[in-house]
Amino acid sequence: MRPLLLEVLSHRKDRIALDIIREHPELIDDTVIRLALENGCVRVIRYLREHDLITAEGGTKRQQELESNCQKLMDELDKKLPDIEKFFK
Repeated sequence: MRPLLLEVLSHRKDRIALDIIREHPELIDDTVIRLALENGCVRVIRYLREHDLITAEGGTKRQQELESNCQKLMDELDKKLPDIEKFFK
Protein backbone atom coordinates (compact mmCIF):
# COMPACT_ATOMS: atom_id res chain seq x y z
CA MET A 1 0.00 0.00 0.00
CA ARG A 2 2.91 2.35 0.74
CA PRO A 3 4.24 2.35 -2.84
CA LEU A 4 0.76 3.23 -4.09
CA LEU A 5 0.50 6.11 -1.61
CA LEU A 6 3.87 7.51 -2.64
CA GLU A 7 2.91 7.17 -6.30
CA VAL A 8 -0.40 9.01 -5.96
CA LEU A 9 1.20 11.78 -3.90
CA SER A 10 3.91 12.17 -6.53
CA HIS A 11 1.23 12.55 -9.19
CA ARG A 12 -0.85 14.96 -7.08
CA LYS A 13 -3.83 12.65 -6.81
CA ASP A 14 -4.93 14.27 -3.59
CA ARG A 15 -8.30 12.56 -3.08
CA ILE A 16 -6.92 9.07 -3.61
CA ALA A 17 -4.00 9.78 -1.27
CA LEU A 18 -6.35 11.07 1.41
CA ASP A 19 -8.50 7.94 1.17
CA ILE A 20 -5.41 5.75 1.58
CA ILE A 21 -4.18 7.79 4.55
CA ARG A 22 -7.56 7.64 6.27
CA GLU A 23 -7.65 3.85 5.86
CA HIS A 24 -3.97 3.35 6.77
CA PRO A 25 -2.76 6.18 9.02
CA GLU A 26 0.26 4.07 9.98
CA LEU A 27 1.73 4.89 6.55
CA ILE A 28 2.24 8.53 7.49
CA ASP A 29 5.92 9.38 7.90
CA ASP A 30 8.33 12.14 6.94
CA THR A 31 8.40 11.01 3.30
CA VAL A 32 4.61 11.13 2.99
CA ILE A 33 4.49 14.56 4.62
CA ARG A 34 7.27 15.87 2.38
CA LEU A 35 5.60 14.60 -0.79
CA ALA A 36 2.25 16.07 0.21
CA LEU A 37 3.84 19.46 0.87
CA GLU A 38 6.06 19.47 -2.22
CA ASN A 39 3.21 18.48 -4.53
CA GLY A 40 0.58 20.75 -3.01
CA CYS A 41 -1.82 17.99 -1.96
CA VAL A 42 -4.12 20.36 -0.09
CA ARG A 43 -6.57 17.78 1.24
CA VAL A 44 -3.79 15.61 2.61
CA ILE A 45 -2.01 18.64 4.10
CA ARG A 46 -5.24 19.72 5.78
CA TYR A 47 -5.70 16.22 7.21
CA LEU A 48 -2.12 16.15 8.49
CA ARG A 49 -2.50 19.56 10.11
CA GLU A 50 -5.78 18.57 11.76
CA HIS A 51 -3.94 15.64 13.35
CA ASP A 52 -0.90 17.76 14.32
CA LEU A 53 1.45 15.77 12.08
CA ILE A 54 3.00 18.80 10.37
CA THR A 55 5.21 20.68 12.81
CA ALA A 56 7.69 23.55 12.66
CA GLU A 57 10.40 21.21 13.91
CA GLY A 58 9.64 18.82 11.06
CA GLY A 59 9.80 21.77 8.66
CA THR A 60 13.33 22.56 9.76
CA LYS A 61 14.34 18.94 9.26
CA ARG A 62 12.70 18.82 5.81
CA GLN A 63 14.50 22.03 4.81
CA GLN A 64 17.84 20.59 5.92
CA GLU A 65 17.21 17.39 3.95
CA LEU A 66 16.27 19.42 0.87
CA GLU A 67 19.45 21.49 1.13
CA SER A 68 21.53 18.36 1.64
CA ASN A 69 20.00 16.69 -1.43
CA CYS A 70 20.56 19.82 -3.51
CA GLN A 71 24.19 19.94 -2.43
CA LYS A 72 24.67 16.28 -3.38
CA LEU A 73 23.20 16.95 -6.83
CA MET A 74 25.42 19.99 -7.30
CA ASP A 75 28.48 17.96 -6.30
CA GLU A 76 27.56 15.26 -8.83
CA LEU A 77 27.14 17.91 -11.52
CA ASP A 78 30.53 19.42 -10.68
CA LYS A 79 32.11 15.99 -11.15
CA LYS A 80 30.41 15.48 -14.54
CA LEU A 81 30.88 19.02 -15.84
CA PRO A 82 34.39 18.48 -17.28
CA ASP A 83 33.08 15.55 -19.35
CA ILE A 84 30.14 17.61 -20.57
CA GLU A 85 32.39 20.55 -21.49
CA LYS A 86 34.43 18.26 -23.77
CA PHE A 87 31.45 18.00 -26.11
CA PHE A 88 31.28 21.78 -26.58
CA LYS A 89 34.96 22.38 -27.41
